[in-house]
Amino acid sequence: MIWSGPRRATAIATLSSVAIVLALANLIKEGYITWDILRDRKDALNAAASAINILVVLVGAVLSYFRFFRGRTFSTRADLDLSVEVIPLPDNRRLHAITFRVKNVGNTPIWNPRPIIEISLLGPTGSQHFGVINSWSDVLSAPDGPLRVAVLDPGETGTFATRREFDADVWVVTYAASVTCDSGDVWKHVRLVRNAAPNAA
Repeated sequence: MIWSGPRRATAIATLSSVAIVLALANLIKEGYITWDILRDRKDALNAAASAINILVVLVGAVLSYFRFFRGRTFSTRADLDLSVEVIPLPDNRRLHAITFRVKNVGNTPIWNPRPIIEISLLGPTGSQHFGVINSWSDVLSAPDGPLRVAVLDPGETGTFATRREFDADVWVVTYAASVTCDSGDVWKHVRLVRNAAPNAA
C-alpha cells in the first residue's frame, strides 16, 4: 500500500520516534549510557538538549510549511467565466456572441494565457463536433488586431471575444473551454447553451 500526504508524514514521524527510542535502549543496554555518565556530563547534556529543541522547532516549522502553505503561498490560480448571447439572424440562423473572461485569483502572474474552446452541437441528427476556437479578438485591442494579453497580474482579468453562427435546428451548443499558460497549469470550464433567443418560448 502506498501512503501519501498526511498519512505518509505521520508514518515517517512515528517510525523515526520508534527508531530513536530503540537506539537509546540499545545504548543503555550496552553500557554506553549510565546514570554516572549522565551525571558527570550534565552541562554537555543541557547544551545538547537545547540544540535538540532548536532542531525540533526547525523541523516543525518545515513540516508546517509543507502541511499548510506549500502550493498555496505562491500558487497560480484562475477563475473562468464564459458567457454566450444568442442573437437570431434573418436567414433562420443563430449568432452566438462569445465572451470568455479569465481572472487571476492567485498570487503570481499568469504568463501568456492561451484560451481554447471546443464546440459540440446537439440536434436532430445527434451530437457532433463542430470545431475549436483558438483565435480571439482581445477587446482591449483594435478590432481584428493582435492579441495583447501576455500576462495577467494577480487580480487582473483578461477578456476574449469572438462569434460563431449555427443553424436554427441545433438544440444545444456545448462549449468546453480551457486555458493554459507558460507554467503548465490548465483550467477548464464547460457551458451548455440553448440555441434560441432569450425571448423564445
